Amino acid sequence: MAHRKLSYLIIGLILLIGIIVALEDRQDEVVIARHSDLYTEREEEFEFNEFRSQKVEYLIIHCTATQAHVDRSKKWYLDFFKNYRKWDRPGYHMIIAPNGRIDTLVRFDNDGYVQFHELANGVAGHNSRSIHISYQGGIDRKGNPKDTRTAAQKEKLQILIMKIKIKFPWIKIRGQHDFAQKACPSFNAKQEYSVFN
Repeated sequence: MAHRKLSYLIIGLILLIGIIVALEDRQDEVVIARHSDLYTEREEEFEFNEFRSQKVEYLIIHCTATQAHVDRSKKWYLDFFKNYRKWDRPGYHMIIAPNGRIDTLVRFDNDGYVQFHELANGVAGHNSRSIHISYQGGIDRKGNPKDTRTAAQKEKLQILIMKIKIKFPWIKIRGQHDFAQKACPSFNAKQEYSVFN
């Protein structure tokens, strides 16, 4: 009986690794999240010559602070960060759409250090040592914080976390609210993903 359970566990891990490898090669459209009043931070401004790469320490989970049914276009989100926020880079490395689509906003490599070109503006003061993932949603129809993740978003978020933990086993998983007085990501990521910490 114990051998059968171990066999099932090994088969499950092999399938999971296959999914992770398939996701790694996937390059969907780029989508950048919209912010609401839940987000008021300014981006960290680095000059290239003053930036020092740091070992990645945190995987920070975010929400876009939009209603769950809103899935805006790539162009809208790109325009939002560039023209409304006036930021030179997105706020997240990846974002998960309600249907589970994973969009890469800022690429990062496997060396375990955040280089200048790998920065995302997710949490002021922590971007040079963090990877940021957001799901679209996070507020109810009245604008109040609410965990609106779909089953597809929960599944894809867990897969991304496992994939990143394989690359960087030391990384700590946190929510934006662990660093700033925010409701984001509208659930306790540190507690929910404590098995990975």
